[in-house]
Amino acid sequence: MEAKPLNTDLYGKGQGVSQIREWLISRASRTDYGIATNGFEWILLKFDAVSVQSKEILKVDLRPIFLKINNPHVFFSPAQIEKVEEEFLILDSEYVTSYLTGYLEIIEKEKEEISKRFYNDYVRYVFGYDEKGNTVQDVCLLSKVLTPSGRESDASLFAVVFMNRMIFIKFLEEKGVVPRKLLTDILRRYKSSGSPGTFYETYLKPLFYEVFNKGKESRILTVKANSFYSQIPYLNGGLFREIVARERDYNIGNEGVELVIDRLLENYNFGSESGINPDILGYIFEKTINFISGTGTNQQKMRGAYYTPDDVVGFIIEEALIPVIFRKMIKGLKDSGWTDTDLRGYNSIEDILRPENMPKNPIHVRNMIRSIEDIKVLDPACGSGHFLTAMLSEILRVKESLLGTIGEEIDRYKIKRGIISRNLFGVDIDKNAVEIARLRLWLSIIEEAEDPKHIDTLPNIDFNILVGNSLVGWLDEQLAVHPLVSLSEDLYIQGTLENLSVFYGSRIDKIKDLLAKMKLEDTIKTYRILSEIYSLESGERAVKVREILEKVREKLYEVINDSYLAFLHENASLNRDKFEFISKNLTDRTPFHWRIDFEDALTEDGFDVIVGNPPYIEDGNYNKIDLEIVGSHKRSTKEKKKGRENKSRFCIIHMTAEILTPILLRDPSNF
Repeated sequence: MEAKPLNTDLYGKGQGVSQIREWLISRASRTDYGIATNGFEWILLKFDAVSVQSKEILKVDLRPIFLKINNPHVFFSPAQIEKVEEEFLILDSEYVTSYLTGYLEIIEKEKEEISKRFYNDYVRYVFGYDEKGNTVQDVCLLSKVLTPSGRESDASLFAVVFMNRMIFIKFLEEKGVVPRKLLTDILRRYKSSGSPGTFYETYLKPLFYEVFNKGKESRILTVKANSFYSQIPYLNGGLFREIVARERDYNIGNEGVELVIDRLLENYNFGSESGINPDILGYIFEKTINFISGTGTNQQKMRGAYYTPDDVVGFIIEEALIPVIFRKMIKGLKDSGWTDTDLRGYNSIEDILRPENMPKNPIHVRNMIRSIEDIKVLDPACGSGHFLTAMLSEILRVKESLLGTIGEEIDRYKIKRGIISRNLFGVDIDKNAVEIARLRLWLSIIEEAEDPKHIDTLPNIDFNILVGNSLVGWLDEQLAVHPLVSLSEDLYIQGTLENLSVFYGSRIDKIKDLLAKMKLEDTIKTYRILSEIYSLESGERAVKVREILEKVREKLYEVINDSYLAFLHENASLNRDKFEFISKNLTDRTPFHWRIDFEDALTEDGFDVIVGNPPYIEDGNYNKIDLEIVGSHKRSTKEKKKGRENKSRFCIIHMTAEILTPILLRDPSNF
């Protein structure tokens, strides 16, 4: 509780409400509740760990009671008297406890109901299933997706990407970043235009590729001439890039798009506290992974995809991430000259963040903030991003609390953007889940957009959150001698590098020198430098850098796959038929070569934390060949224990701990 003198403005800067919020976000005590009062007004706030915000849930004003006491002759109607008595009784602790119990039950019930309703509508209108997984005969979006020849298997992924964009636009509408009724307005325009093309071809494709995906100066003339599009900012971040092969050749029948807009999206509020927020959306996406994969609940079990409850996520992060953040903060204080004697009594983050314990010198606090900024956390089976968003919230909480103590302006939009760009990494074998994980992170940033006019571009995270099989691929083994990696003669790459040299002179010169050597390790260094440039870029240059990155990555994987097969031939216990099968189908195993994609983290001694919920896959539901591949990594490290085909459902977790942990972590105790 924070008590102020009578009539103090509790919402004023540095006054009661802001003080309670600072106290709750610091977690200096384990309570989720705080009260600010000036004697007359009593304001109850509750801390929400997901949004990392303290929300006002009850307010009582006792002024009428004092007015009645001091002026007995003032007339009060029976209704006013009843209200005054009710206001007074609200302060009773038993009433407050009862109120909170009822309030929380109502909130949870509303969340559950809206989640269930949206989930049922989503799988029905997008994929054509009812809530039990039975096929519905009605038209759905997926049934109206028109794929180019040979791409039928990608129809489900295209539907997911399309829905991600549409939902993202609904959040932008709610925030006022784009016109409030953007989708319904352009649909109405289309219907009155008499255009022979589909709504998707006529309006949505230009909106996706020529508006959201391009800066205003780079948009095509027809888009520039349309004042309607001038109100829409360029957001970048990869959401509106071409994700599916030959994506621009896809089309959607009008019935499918109109169904999604009229029957699904327009029936819900997005981004509001009482509507669909990123937290609810994440929970829904976790449940829909099996439908998104297009193969029902069995596929979800086969891949080990299970929803991890919030309390389990919270516990794992509490045990894994929090101690690392604490050690980083202590390092920041030691860098400021603090001795072990000075640090006596600082045994947890909460000890540091207590107002009475917080360092008084702002420089020391900034050193703690800087020490946190280089944290690298990994979820090697990230699914749709549940652990990633939870880790984002925890790092945000600590940084915001530290910034608040030194009076610096807190811009949650920029803080989240920085954390997502620098600190979070994920891998998952399901490409649909990866797209959703990226969407959740982007939505978490948009959620903080207070002033639509000053919204920044979204971070480029498509090389932070990647598709791949965490357990199949080059980790840290000594592979065979590699062939030359020839990219220096690629005219497109060379031409793009020339254009970029104006902005990144010395870096581009270094890239050219590295590519000219045609050695694997030098090409990987090129990939790393380009990734660093890409993370900082936006606009047309970001698109160009990404195109080079994809070409370099594709070539590196092509070269490594051959060497990796030679490694498996030497180390895996595979008969001739199985090895030939792998040789022909290695790309289908979706190998993830850590030394290519996360080489920068490994070069810097690894990730600080590996956290997550690895696949719970029973032996009968997992490809035996993949288990042999995993076992070959263990044998190659010359451990005494041989690779095993454990019959328990924790087989893959043991493999993850034994193989990934020693190599990917700076400190193996952080797994």
